[in-house]
Amino acid sequence: MANTGENFRTDIDRDYFKGILNAFVREMPEKLRFLALASRHGDFAEVGFIAHHIAARCEVIAANEISATARQLEVEANSHSSNVSHSVRSLVNDMQKFMQQMGYDMADQSHS
Repeated sequence: MANTGENFRTDIDRDYFKGILNAFVREMPEKLRFLALASRHGDFAEVGFIAHHIAARCEVIAANEISATARQLEVEANSHSSNVSHSVRSLVNDMQKFMQQMGYDMADQSHS
């Protein structure tokens, strides 16, 4: 029997997803700060590593557009592209917008 996502209806599943989302919200501000710092220092390996981690986390919560942006940043970092700084800023801005749409403020990490 194929899982079409319609099975995701129990309280346990909702609580589980809420826990995953809360972990995502707690860790993203720090990840983005480390990403910006690594970018400023020209540490392409660290930028790629953090971008990979962010992309994976975004895929878990189905934030596919941000995941794609993070994957592109990972590729740019691995190739030492001159675009990395711009892509980091774009990813940070996209993540801030996403978090605000979900009701979270990355500045104080609180849920509204």
